[in-house]
Amino acid sequence: MGSVGAMHARSIYRNRPELLHYRHLIWHLASSKIRRRFSGTRLGSIWLILAPLLQGATLALVMGVLLERSNPTVVLTYVLVGIVIFDVFAGSSSGSSAVIVNEAAALLNVRYLPVAIFPAAHVIYTLVTFLYSFFGIMIVVTAFNGPIWLTLNVGYVLPFVVVLALFSLGLSLCFSIIGALVPDIRNLLPFGVMLMYYTSPVFIPREVFDAPVFQVYTSVNPVTAMLDIGRDIFIHGTAPKMRAFVLIAGYGAILTGLGLLIVRQYGRRLVFYV
Repeated sequence: MGSVGAMHARSIYRNRPELLHYRHLIWHLASSKIRRRFSGTRLGSIWLILAPLLQGATLALVMGVLLERSNPTVVLTYVLVGIVIFDVFAGSSSGSSAVIVNEAAALLNVRYLPVAIFPAAHVIYTLVTFLYSFFGIMIVVTAFNGPIWLTLNVGYVLPFVVVLALFSLGLSLCFSIIGALVPDIRNLLPFGVMLMYYTSPVFIPREVFDAPVFQVYTSVNPVTAMLDIGRDIFIHGTAPKMRAFVLIAGYGAILTGLGLLIVRQYGRRLVFYV
């Protein structure tokens, strides 16, 4: 186990200068992806705020009004935070599975272009999307609950974004590589993401997952940890549990190390698997 950890550490250290060297290109690729997504629309990137609001409002209407599960405003804030944070997981997993495949032409035409910059750019795109949606969360939570998030616990936002970035980078690296090596995975991943959606407290009440039958699964589920941290900060105004931070950071370090290790092993040869 120690030798595997050491290999991951060396892999991160060796690839870090490469990613830093191309940081401007990585940012350009991410920003271009956002512009392309909303090109031709009048509202542009404002849709990054409106889309989760509309999705959350729809689920709140169904659960809070039609199913009479709870107060619609309470459901809306709960579901909105769940959707926005889960989108980071979905975008970094199934959303990144075709990243290397889609950029195969660029990798073939530019001789020394590192493979890892494309998953890294996708992570930046995913996190920028999250930060835009973050403002939507602030608007809704402030409107219904008051500025409860304006407490000392707002200081946890930065470390939360950092561990999300590490976790997202690990997912994006691994799934973009797997998607290039095993094309069928790209068709299976959306079903895996859907399964995670329905087995995590995205819109299902959190207490459901405290039942004995779910306890072990919940304790190792990184999505549940992400959701718990987000709701503690943005809805409850309380300090998140440190265990949740450690769990996400641990998954992120392992996945990032593994992904960079595979990138070093295959390098640009990944293009020939596409």
